[in-house]
Amino acid sequence: MNQVSGHFASIVTRIGRGGCVALLLLLVSGCAALTPPKVDPYSTLLPAGAKLVDATASFSAPNLKQDTVYLVVGSNFVTYAEMWNKGQKFAEEYGGGISYSKADFLEWQARWSPARTTSLVVAVLQKHFRNVVSVTDLAEAQAKSAKWTAMFDVAHVVPSAMTCSWTNSTSIDLLDGKFRRVAAVTVSQDKNYGMPLTDGAVHQCQRDRGEDLVRNVNAALVQFDIKLAAAAQKR
Repeated sequence: MNQVSGHFASIVTRIGRGGCVALLLLLVSGCAALTPPKVDPYSTLLPAGAKLVDATASFSAPNLKQDTVYLVVGSNFVTYAEMWNKGQKFAEEYGGGISYSKADFLEWQARWSPARTTSLVVAVLQKHFRNVVSVTDLAEAQAKSAKWTAMFDVAHVVPSAMTCSWTNSTSIDLLDGKFRRVAAVTVSQDKNYGMPLTDGAVHQCQRDRGEDLVRNVNAALVQFDIKLAAAAQKR
């Protein structure tokens, strides 16, 4: 198992035909299905009685490269991963449509998979820390005496079953060992491509979905990378 696959394998422990087919390709779980709204990413992460404290204004860490960071995913990431898994199962069982093949569908799925988005985060963290270790929640990080924990969350919210539209919101925080949030980035983007009325439009919608989500994650990572680099320069 390679390193990126290992990170995602650890994270996965938290994730416990006709007109409807087009919507199945968009929503995967059925014609009437919608994703739940975005929630607090820490809602399932904090140990009992623990509270986050904002300390972003005073963050400096010139020796990050000597430290290990623990990576945990937020509550919305779990929802996104569950939805992606349904899409993957659909792709594997039913394949493509009129204007695209099963291989095409599986390729689109791979582009916005939880494993891929997690790998993007790991790559940035590896620039600034000696080691990156995945954990299931903040209690586990605390048990490991974590000096630093990175929280990565992706909310992919589909507000309507009738249009090719969604809101992506990526949050990346760095917490110290006392659950003080010392660096924080959130980037949100709304997209609406209208109603997909043809097989080709569904084809394009599937591509746009994955590309938009990964673009949102990368936009947040650019800002997070800058914050960590700046903190390392402070003395």
